Amino acid sequence: MKTMGLVLSFLMVCSAWGADKMHFHNLGFSPDASHFAFANSIVKDGTGFPFARVSVIRIADDALVDSKSVTIEDGSSWQEKEALQRAQTAASLEKYNITPGRSLGEDEAVRQLHPQVLVFTSEKTAYTVNLRELTNGNVNDGSSIADTACGNKMMKVTLAAGGKTTVLHEDHIQPNSRFCSRNYKLVKVITQGKSLVVVVAYDSPGFNGDDTSYTVVSGVLP
Repeated sequence: MKTMGLVLSFLMVCSAWGADKMHFHNLGFSPDASHFAFANSIVKDGTGFPFARVSVIRIADDALVDSKSVTIEDGSSWQEKEALQRAQTAASLEKYNITPGRSLGEDEAVRQLHPQVLVFTSEKTAYTVNLRELTNGNVNDGSSIADTACGNKMMKVTLAAGGKTTVLHEDHIQPNSRFCSRNYKLVKVITQGKSLVVVVAYDSPGFNGDDTSYTVVSGVLP
């Protein structure tokens, strides 16, 4: 019985280690709020290697303009924060006049009606953000991913206010960074003046179970 107890304890620990959940970092807006930088970071399950990816988007047209990833595999550091620092340096955020930790915007108070629907109020205007999963898709190299193979989904995100609905983001091809992604969820809304950022979580197959990562979509409040 003692041996069985040890085995069960070991299996429970392995299960706890079974999936990676990235940490989301708001790195900030440019002074004119035209660009926004964010990061995903983690110490990878299985290898223990620190990993970070820094991305920059252009707010007005929801365009990814820069993305740099760092995995520290040489043993020079085992710290997640070191990978994040190196990724920030690699992304050359100064090109976009972004200083990490400054101009972080405002986390709007949101009411979550559903994992894919949330509402918030900004400057006395009520907004509804809606996310819809789209089936099937193509990765950027043109190869098809069958929806039944890995549960792959794309996404469409809209913003509604005053009877008008605006499409913030709609996938037409599957980004390589979201290979085999699914289970999209709206997480938070960040604003800087009229600039809007919506943080989205999603799952993808990992070392031993689903990993959770974050992306953002953007737009300008009417």
